[in-house]
Amino acid sequence: MKFINYFFISLIVIFISCASSQYTGKKIIGTWERVGDRGSGLIIEVKQMSHESVYLGIVSKLPNKNYPAKKDEILWSNIKPVAKNQWEGLVSLRGKTLILGTTTSELRKAKFVLVNDSLLEIYVNNQTIKWVKK
Repeated sequence: MKFINYFFISLIVIFISCASSQYTGKKIIGTWERVGDRGSGLIIEVKQMSHESVYLGIVSKLPNKNYPAKKDEILWSNIKPVAKNQWEGLVSLRGKTLILGTTTSELRKAKFVLVNDSLLEIYVNNQTIKWVKK
């Protein structure tokens, strides 16, 4: 009887560890290029923070010299897996004021969804931003 109890407890532990490991989120790691809008050409490198399941998106190439960000700047932060091929995190939205031309920046909560192995969609502020894997 004790053997059967230990067997079932072992199966439950294995099942829980397998279920939680499927959301490690490593598919988001890599180089992503923005497509389909005025920010097209922006390239973000997603890296894992230490040994945690938390990721950062760092600018590796700007689409043009007037883009309101800098190389090596963090634009995506605190990205954490929430389901298979889905993450939540913060996105730094950038823009320039019309009158003074100064850069504005605000952090917004975003949902990241890997549509397939080469297409990532970010949902933020009622808009969808598309990214392709490089």
